[in-house]
Amino acid sequence: LSAEYARLFDELEASSGVLTPEIEAYMDSIGARTIGALFSLQDLREEAAMAITAIKDKISAWSDKIDRLTKTGERLKDIQINLMDAAGQKTMTNGVYKITRTVNPIKVVIEDDTLIPVRYLIGEVKLPLSEVQALKQYFPDIVEKISIDKKQISDLYKTGGVEVPGCTYVRDANVKVS
Repeated sequence: LSAEYARLFDELEASSGVLTPEIEAYMDSIGARTIGALFSLQDLREEAAMAITAIKDKISAWSDKIDRLTKTGERLKDIQINLMDAAGQKTMTNGVYKITRTVNPIKVVIEDDTLIPVRYLIGEVKLPLSEVQALKQYFPDIVEKISIDKKQISDLYKTGGVEVPGCTYVRDANVKVS
């Protein structure tokens, strides 16, 4: 890649691919907007594609690393919880850390959405906007898709112990470090 085209590549990257008047003037000065530049421009595109592939590979590797570290952190937390439970301790301190065993709020886990009673489903409909606007006068809360109202299900369980079919109620253990 010639120095002129390397500069063009860098300037285009810096401008996020926007052909500014300065870049256009530079392209004219090196003949980059002529048929003779066709293959040099393809070289630039190939370089960009290779850079994209290399960056995507690095992102993938870092994403995998993040996943592994996240799972490692969760397992270490589980070990801490088990150690504190085995020792019968709710709070422990060593001068650096104060670790307190806590319990997270209830979390609703949908195991079988076909068992959820209709009264806990939120219906949403897809219509042309003009039809939605016409229906809004009669149905002001009209929406576009179906989802489960986990908050209502959770509130029922928290306030009255009412269990909804198709759900389990999970209260994860946790530790708080201060």
